[in-house]
Order: sequence, then structure tokens, then C-alpha cells
Amino acid sequence: MGRDVTEREQHLQQLKDARTALADYRHHLDRLLKTMPNAVMVFSLPDQQLIFASTMVPRVFGHPVQRFLDAPQFFRQVAHPEDLPRVMAAMQRGIADGFVEVEHRVVHPDGRVRWVARRAWVTYDDAHRPVQVNDYACDITDHKAAENTLRLLRAAVHHSTDAIVIINLQLEIVCVNPAFTRISGYPAEDVLGKNPVLLLDPAAKLEALQELHVKLAEGQPFTGELQTQRKDGSLLAVEWSTSPIRDEQDVITHFVTTLRDVTASKYAASTCATRPTSCSRFQTRSSPRMPA
Repeated sequence: MGRDVTEREQHLQQLKDARTALADYRHHLDRLLKTMPNAVMVFSLPDQQLIFASTMVPRVFGHPVQRFLDAPQFFRQVAHPEDLPRVMAAMQRGIADGFVEVEHRVVHPDGRVRWVARRAWVTYDDAHRPVQVNDYACDITDHKAAENTLRLLRAAVHHSTDAIVIINLQLEIVCVNPAFTRISGYPAEDVLGKNPVLLLDPAAKLEALQELHVKLAEGQPFTGELQTQRKDGSLLAVEWSTSPIRDEQDVITHFVTTLRDVTASKYAASTCATRPTSCSRFQTRSSPRMPA
């Protein structure tokens, strides 16, 4: 009899300890979810109900948690109408495959449109039937805006009519745009890893290098008109501008150089200086007469 009582007390103590441990676990989990900047949701598939939503759901999706708890299908109203078919298809694939990642827009009550990234994975029962979807969502609007800015900058560099060259701290060329090849005649693969001094006219290298080195050592921009040399050996007059690129800590990591071909204008100016009469006739022919 006494043995049975002892075993029962031990069992009750073990049960009490397990409940305490579970309560502690839930407490720590709740604190973790409250401090996370992302929304966590859990859907029960058998009854199609949202059974858990973290406190960050309103910040990410723009609506109170209760709206989702009362009507799980409310997510369809929150998703941007243009993105909804893609989101629904992705979630169906996720249930079938066990995991899905999808980015889409959501519409907040005030009409603001935000971007969210969602990662969802499925929990299965012992019979390997899907019973639960765990959905993790974060606001990526700022990231999307930065991506768009970067895309525009890349497009601007790619389509620029001026040559653009990126140089590292070892004074090695690490990137050039298409205009560089058009202006200099050098394909990218011929100059990557090389010192930009190869672009300078040998007769002008010493003077140009001295000024460039002083400016770069001081972390100051350099601007000047230099005579460079194309790959075929022909000379080219360019407006050369080099500026430092700094990181978030204001440390110089690279230099950006732009080269603008001014050979034609230099030739025209030289012609006008040596043959003013011819230049005057050219200006007379090419300039429209102003009305009286």
C-alpha cells in the first residue's frame, strides 16, 4: 500500500515538473515571439483555422490579429489583388511539397502597399498527413526599394555614354561599363585586374600619375583633362574624374572613375585657334540666323 502511494506521488511530481517545464518553455517562446520583428502564424489544416498569431502580425500585415483569428480567409483580402493568384498557387504547392517561399504585396487599411516575404513549412502527423502550416512573414518593403534603386543604378551605369571604371584600393580595375569598351577599345577582360595607368598616353603618365596618387592618397576626388591611349594606339582626349567610394563607416573601399571623350571638341577648338577664318565660316553656315 505504502509503495503504491509513493509511486503515485512520484508520478504526480513528475507530471507537475513537466507542466512547470512546459509553462517555462511557453513563457520563453512567447517572449521570443514578442521581440521578433517578424510575424509568426500557425494554421490548422483539418479545420482551416488560424490557431496562433504573434503580436507582430498587425505590423507586418496592417490589420489586427483578431481579424485573422475570426476569419482565416481574411488573408485573401489583405494580399494585393494582382498577387493573390500567385500567392494561392504557391501556398498550395507548399502544402504538397512541405515548404514554400513567396514574396508578395499586401494592402494596409490606409491604402499603403507593403512587400512581405513569407516562408511556410508543413507539419505532418504520424500517418504523414499534413495537419499544420507554420507561416513566417517579414516586411521587406525597404529591401525592395533598395533593390529597385540598385537596379536603376546598374541600368544607368550600363547605358551611360561616359566610360565608368571601378578601381579597388590596390589600384586594380574591377569593373567597367560598355561605354568604356566603346571609347577605349579595350574589352573588359583585357583590363580587369590591371592598373588604369595603361589607359594613359606614355608621354603624360608621370605628371598624371603624380597628381592622381596625391589625390587618391588624400581620399580626395581628382578631376582633369588627360590624354589617354586607345587599344589601337590612337590618342584620345578625355575628361577624367575619380572619386572615392566609402562604406557605412566612412572608410574608402574603392574609387569610381568616369571618362568622357572630348577629342572632337578639342580638335574643333584647336582648328578654330589655328584657322579662325575657316572656323568663322563654319559657324556662319551652321548657326541659324536669329529673327529680327
